[in-house]
Amino acid sequence: MRKLIIPLIIILFALVGLILIIAFELNILQKEDISYPGSSWIIAMATSFILILSWGFVFLSITLIRQNKISDIKSDFINNMTHEFKTPIATIQVAGEMLLNPNIHEYPYKVKKYAQVILDENNRIRSNVEQILQLSVMENMGSKIRVSQVSIHNILEQLAEQFMVSIHEYHGVIRLELNAESDLVMGDRVHLTNIYSNLIDNAVKYSQKEPYIIIASENKNGMIAVSIKDRGIGIRQREQKNVFKNLYRVSTGYIHDVKGFGIGLYYVKLMTEAHNGKITLQSEFHQGSTFTVYLPLMNSNENG
Repeated sequence: MRKLIIPLIIILFALVGLILIIAFELNILQKEDISYPGSSWIIAMATSFILILSWGFVFLSITLIRQNKISDIKSDFINNMTHEFKTPIATIQVAGEMLLNPNIHEYPYKVKKYAQVILDENNRIRSNVEQILQLSVMENMGSKIRVSQVSIHNILEQLAEQFMVSIHEYHGVIRLELNAESDLVMGDRVHLTNIYSNLIDNAVKYSQKEPYIIIASENKNGMIAVSIKDRGIGIRQREQKNVFKNLYRVSTGYIHDVKGFGIGLYYVKLMTEAHNGKITLQSEFHQGSTFTVYLPLMNSNENG
């Protein structure tokens, strides 16, 4: 695409030159009061033709710029994905080779250490695969939603228990404040679980030290509002409008170990809207973030 830029610039200059020539000739004819049969028609047709070409050039340029941007995004995504898989695979291979050492069993603490490395890297690969599967699901979203009665509190309690296991070694805390009197919604349990799992996972990843996360629920206007609040690095004001875009990753500054493809929040927004809900964000840089998901209650759906 970049090879087309120079020819397009040449065409643009040629069009501008033609317009100037026609404008000059038209000015001469008007000043000298010269006219001949069909001169106005020829000038009008030529001008219209050049304008059409100009608009075509502008449209083609905009299209090429957009395609080039999409190509860069896809290239970054593939490079990032390759790195995300190569690193844990290499780590698992090294740990596995160490466990095959005949003398390793004389050092039980090393066996435990390498086994934990394999488990952690396996979980990392699984998380990456789930994100890619989420991207695939988004492309076929309509056929993937299976609606049933779902308890949001049940999902949140299970997720809190799961994440507490992973952040226990960091002395992290997950506090549940489930104050909603009604928590039943009609939706796809798998996708609803993924929505909250993505948000909790982000709250953990973007915490600077010991994760401290509050998961709260309340009822508002026939909906259940679930907020996930952290005390992490927060999101700059200028980046907040982009966090729900596909493949967009928030700058992490000095926190270099935050991994991901920029899919999670895009998936969360799409799936929340697919359940007739909405998501909001409140964040202050270096102070933390609060994501709130609003979903219509089952009774409100029935009444609606």
